[in-house]
Amino acid sequence: MSLFKQRARQKPLPKTLPNLALQGNRIQRYEYEEGVTNGTNKFAIPIPQHAYNTQFDVNRAILLQTLRKKYFIKARYIGNIDQEIMSIAETLCILPKASQVIKKIQKAHAKYSDKLVDKGDSYYLTTNLPRINENTAKYHVDKLIDLFYKLLKEGNNREEIASQLTRACVVVFGAVRNTKGTAFGIDSSELFDTITSAVRRNVPLELALDDSKLKSEVNAIDMILNLTHKAKQSAIDVIQSGNRNLNKYRWEQQLDGSHKYVRYNVPFNPKKHARRVYNELMNPHYMSYYMQYRLSDLPSIVDGVFENENVNITKVKQDDTKRVEDMPTMTMPKFLTKDLARDIEQKANSNYQHAINYLSNRGGVHGIAKLHRFKGNKPIRIAVQKLIISQGEYGVKPRQVHRIITDRKVFKRKRHIAGGSLMIDCSGSMGFNSYDVKEIVETLPASTIAGYVGYGNSIGDYDGDIRIIAQNGHMDTKSIHDLQEHGMNSVDMDALRYLAKQPEPRVWVSDMQVVGVADTDDRRGTTLSTDKVHEIMRFMAKNNIIPIQDIEHVKQFAKQYAKFVG
Repeated sequence: MSLFKQRARQKPLPKTLPNLALQGNRIQRYEYEEGVTNGTNKFAIPIPQHAYNTQFDVNRAILLQTLRKKYFIKARYIGNIDQEIMSIAETLCILPKASQVIKKIQKAHAKYSDKLVDKGDSYYLTTNLPRINENTAKYHVDKLIDLFYKLLKEGNNREEIASQLTRACVVVFGAVRNTKGTAFGIDSSELFDTITSAVRRNVPLELALDDSKLKSEVNAIDMILNLTHKAKQSAIDVIQSGNRNLNKYRWEQQLDGSHKYVRYNVPFNPKKHARRVYNELMNPHYMSYYMQYRLSDLPSIVDGVFENENVNITKVKQDDTKRVEDMPTMTMPKFLTKDLARDIEQKANSNYQHAINYLSNRGGVHGIAKLHRFKGNKPIRIAVQKLIISQGEYGVKPRQVHRIITDRKVFKRKRHIAGGSLMIDCSGSMGFNSYDVKEIVETLPASTIAGYVGYGNSIGDYDGDIRIIAQNGHMDTKSIHDLQEHGMNSVDMDALRYLAKQPEPRVWVSDMQVVGVADTDDRRGTTLSTDKVHEIMRFMAKNNIIPIQDIEHVKQFAKQYAKFVG
């Protein structure tokens, strides 16, 4: 027996997590399953096998995977899904929930918060990701470069190289934190040395002996690796786009004419963002365009030492005067002010110049969109009142004879109600929300507002959705949330065809960066060929569809048109 109290030993991590889920009248225990991403045991929590930097990072990884198991245990996805990439997407979607858990720990148990909470800044969601050891990161970067040169030697084209290289980067670095000022958590000088060593091992001897060519090769590889990491950045932006989806409540005006505002709680739902985050990780269609320039900077490609004809790129000088043959011209509506018309024209011309890629004629085809039936669940009072046909005492043909004994208003009088048609590209961060839709409908009561989005992978016989958001003074709030589930715009042509059938003026809310689908079985999102882009631009101009990117310009357009109709 000792007179002194024994110092408490550090408790090891529990082998089981009780009370994670209750099933009937019994408690289900979840066990850890290390070294796997998606285990076969549904009652196991998969922990990616990494050499984490500290015990803090180990605890953070366990927390994220536990929350992922909680929210995505019954998640089912339609279509062909890469389960390894989807696991990364689900982990990223859990980050806001992890932030809430960590804040609760800080508030309730400040004494023990250092086990999960870093002392640094925790404003950004990426700070909740675990860090891996620097030597481990160097090893994976080295393997990425080996994979790149392997794809070059096998004769793969640049789209396949970009896809496989990005996937390999996402699998390793998708759910870990970036530190030390680089995308891979490696010091800049250490990263340069790692790339140099890997390049020297893979390039032919004649390039290795030339210092200038070797340096150019290393710099180009560094740029290509940073491009692969942009898929993760785009996925994070979907979760943390202006903190719009992370708000705990929202204010909404009552429709009973009292002008009162009611606060509604809006809890964050990770499942609604999983598919869109997955598309950002899985479909780096934007990369193939930039990859062409980076590959052309590689001395090994310029000299053709790998004899890969699929990556040989001939740069063609762009001629803006001949971008689209027999391109119809459009005229701005007369009701617009000179300043607004000039701003819209300048932005549209700038987007048009970057819409067509002349470096290659390879690409996909137009996607097929599914048109959903409109189900208005929220009337907009001001718009409904304006749409009601007024009654009068004077006219030609009486239609309401029964009113002769009351107010004698037996004649109907039609009003000129401002309308128009809007088609919203919901693929990117356009920032269009229900409040913007309500404001436009109140200004243009007879307008029809629709949105479209691509799946990224085909679901059934379709590649995307077209949903009507507002019509006849009513709004479908559910369609706005459904359009945010995916993140592609591979059905641009079908959306414009629908818009062309609607009354003028027709507005296309988009940045004009059109995308298609691959002409394969999976129909994955990819860049469009030059002739297909020509077809979209020609169709837009022929049907007098005005492209507007800025939301504020759309609102000004609506107000000036409503004033013109008067």
